[in-house]
Amino acid sequence: MAYKTVNLKPATYERLRMYQTGGNSLSDVVDLLMNCVEPEAIYREALRVHRRQVRALKKGGGMTVAQLRKALGRRR
Repeated sequence: MAYKTVNLKPATYERLRMYQTGGNSLSDVVDLLMNCVEPEAIYREALRVHRRQVRALKKGGGMTVAQLRKALGRRR
């Protein structure tokens, strides 16, 4: 059987391990969790967040190019 590596934050890994019961592998746990939520629900939530961000930008919640350059210059 082929396997893939998935990078998780340590806290996420520990949370995932809390779901591991009855001899289930972590792969089994991920499958069970994914069966509980349809992909469309995830897409709808991402779209809702995106639309909220677009509304904020339209209301002037964004940065000007000059502000962006200044902010990026501070990080260097």
